[in-house]
Amino acid sequence: YHLSDLPLSSGLNDVTVTIAEDGLPPRVVQFGVPFDPSLLDPGETDFSAAFGYDRQSLSRPFGSAYFYIGLAHALELGIDAQGEWGNYLGGISVLWASPVGFIGLGSAVDLRNPETGQAKPTWAAKASWRFSSPTNRYIPFLGLAAVYRSARFAPPEETGFTQSISEDPSWMFSGQIGQAIPAGMGSVALYGDSTVSRGTMTGSVLQAG
Repeated sequence: YHLSDLPLSSGLNDVTVTIAEDGLPPRVVQFGVPFDPSLLDPGETDFSAAFGYDRQSLSRPFGSAYFYIGLAHALELGIDAQGEWGNYLGGISVLWASPVGFIGLGSAVDLRNPETGQAKPTWAAKASWRFSSPTNRYIPFLGLAAVYRSARFAPPEETGFTQSISEDPSWMFSGQIGQAIPAGMGSVALYGDSTVSRGTMTGSVLQAG
């Protein structure tokens, strides 16, 4: 049998299939189907490219491009690049809607040296996980993420703010938990994040919404 166009929601869906055949008792098959509507189907692609010039100085061109492709069911690969004169950033990402949650992995390399103008690679990496069960209202939504930045890593949008460029490697952690309120009264969520540099927590935030 091949089933398609199931009415799935984002998260891990509990699916029950009843197979009825003439002369045989019905068979019931239950299984979980992970799904994320943002992922491309196998073989589908999404791409874009943009180029321009700084309004203040036409001698400073900049551009960005990305390409995403669906490799298999619930698995997507992407590459992207952006930059301006003397500052280039390239990255790769993998997204997977797995039975244990939505898993994202990514990395980026920054080719710049603001002091000498020569290429000196810095890099960053990110891992994220989130889980939801739309068919079970008693299981909360969970999300975790961790980002590592090497010393002096800065994407192009931050190069104009030198105070945000750290001289030390750093870790950034974030998490969230959400729960729907019965009787259609909405939901409640708790968010938190923190930054660690040189083994010391330099900032943390906790909020509810």
